[in-house]
Amino acid sequence: MAMIVERNGRRRISFYLPDGRRPSLHLGKISKRNAEGVRDRIEELLACRLSGRAMEPALAAWVAELPDRIASKLEAWELIAPRPERPDLALEEYLTAYVARREDVTQRTHVNWQQTIRSLVDFFGAKRSIASISEGDAGDFARWLRTPKARGLGKGGAGLSEATARKRGANARQFFGDAVARELIPRNPFAVLKGSAGANKSREHFITREVAERVLAACPNQEWRLLFALARYGALRVPSEALLLTWGDFNWERNLFRVTAPKTERYGRGERWLPIFRELRPYIDAAWDVAEKGQEYVITRTRDSSANLRTGLRRIIMQAGETAWPRTWQNLRSSRATEMVAEYGPHLAAVWCGHSQLIAAKHYWQVRDEDIARAAGAAHHSARAALPSSDHVPPAVPLADERPQESRVPLVFRELSVGPPGFEPGTKGL
Repeated sequence: MAMIVERNGRRRISFYLPDGRRPSLHLGKISKRNAEGVRDRIEELLACRLSGRAMEPALAAWVAELPDRIASKLEAWELIAPRPERPDLALEEYLTAYVARREDVTQRTHVNWQQTIRSLVDFFGAKRSIASISEGDAGDFARWLRTPKARGLGKGGAGLSEATARKRGANARQFFGDAVARELIPRNPFAVLKGSAGANKSREHFITREVAERVLAACPNQEWRLLFALARYGALRVPSEALLLTWGDFNWERNLFRVTAPKTERYGRGERWLPIFRELRPYIDAAWDVAEKGQEYVITRTRDSSANLRTGLRRIIMQAGETAWPRTWQNLRSSRATEMVAEYGPHLAAVWCGHSQLIAAKHYWQVRDEDIARAAGAAHHSARAALPSSDHVPPAVPLADERPQESRVPLVFRELSVGPPGFEPGTKGL
């Protein structure tokens, strides 16, 4: 029988082995309840050794999660089998190998992972053993991401945004989860970190058409105008979807074009068809007019999906006399998604943007000034219409038991209709 011994706030488990020895397992400062749990597990291990039976699944899982310090003692007392030797992998070595194995993800995901790897290496060091990183170390890393040092700054400035910090923590959890699955480490130290942050509504910004037209006028060439228009009037993701657009994706007769979507390919939605919106059509026609014979891609000057188009667009925005808005490209797509849901309804807006209505409501759909003005105007008009005239006497209010029950009228959904088509299809063929 195992016993809990307490001294100066520290607890240990004392028990007898079959050969008469009486070892003690020192637990340190832990709660009585946790100490009782360890004691019960020790008694189960003793029973298994005496009877020769195999461990129950729950006990085996508990043993697998034991820290090496405790497991080594139980191995010495012959209560558990020796653990297989684990390779002592350095952090950068392991992460590099992990990324190389993941050929199933897009280049954009690889770029995102490399940012997390740089943060991990900057904080822990390239040669740090992955087995030596504890949950406390993971917590220190999460807090460090929110300091200026995580951005290569001194004491001034700010750390990474909450969303970026959580995303890098989630990536680290994914990396080390793979190490657990390969039995390289016993537990995932980053499992304690919170998941990705929700939508940051403070970074939402609706780009009006007036602002969009001024930015389009400041674009230095046709390709920049088309990139901007694809995001603002077509709701395409830039750069991933815009750079994959080819002239063969256009169905001129039906006023449609196909968008290849690497981001949603893993969910079985690798492409979608969009109307050639009337706002977008002039920029597509202009790009076709200057396209070279046999040209495959619509966007030709920037073929590297890892290129930083954000800096270039922010420069153009400032040249147009506007203040650069946050989430430079995503808010263009968000602005168009907001217009689509108002004009065509949530179903078509979600289908044409290539995301679910839940994701759209969380990350894309915004409240515009004109929505507030229209609602306030309608409410003002309704309130004025409801005011009684000077010679009108309001009817008496019936008693509670005389009031008619409120009727429950089912909500009737109006059939969505597609807006007017764009320009007639071009006569040019491919």
